[in-house]
Amino acid sequence: MEAKIKKTHYLLCIVLLMFWGCIGLHYYDLYITPAKVENNVKINKTLQIEDIETNMAFWHQRILYRKNPYQVQYFPLNQWAKMPGELIKDTIIHYYRNSSFFKKVINDNSSITPEIMMRITIDALEMLQKEKQWYAHLALYIEMMDVKTEKTLLTHSFDRIMQIKGKKARYLPEKISEILQQELLTIIKKLRMSG
Repeated sequence: MEAKIKKTHYLLCIVLLMFWGCIGLHYYDLYITPAKVENNVKINKTLQIEDIETNMAFWHQRILYRKNPYQVQYFPLNQWAKMPGELIKDTIIHYYRNSSFFKKVINDNSSITPEIMMRITIDALEMLQKEKQWYAHLALYIEMMDVKTEKTLLTHSFDRIMQIKGKKARYLPEKISEILQQELLTIIKKLRMSG
């Protein structure tokens, strides 16, 4: 009888390990559809985005969620496709480059000297639960600097949430992308207004 129980436990463990292996990791990326830009909105300057600083809680690929503000938890099988700093930086470069808001958007290793430098700190990139409802949460601090004069052209910070369908990581990227796009458009408007 004892041998039969051990064999059953052994088979159950094998089935669970096989099931776990079949599930696999899920990777998520951000994407913002490029905007159609009118000539009067273009900024005739070259932009470079510095490597992004990240709050330590978000310094890895696993997607973070909170059921309360004091406890951080991570999805075991859901990750960002890249580290959060790279994810946000690449999304912004892709969006601004393909929307043609700037004369040129360059990478770190470019031989071109930028005219504007964008510095970003990620304060939150997560899912939050509030009163049985789940939200995408993105908080960034952004500073735009004139490279020649080293003067700040503008600062822009936001801490936004947007409701998602439920506690599934697959709902998060779309809403984070939507928040990011709205805020990037706000930065363009602020830059245009500042001259």
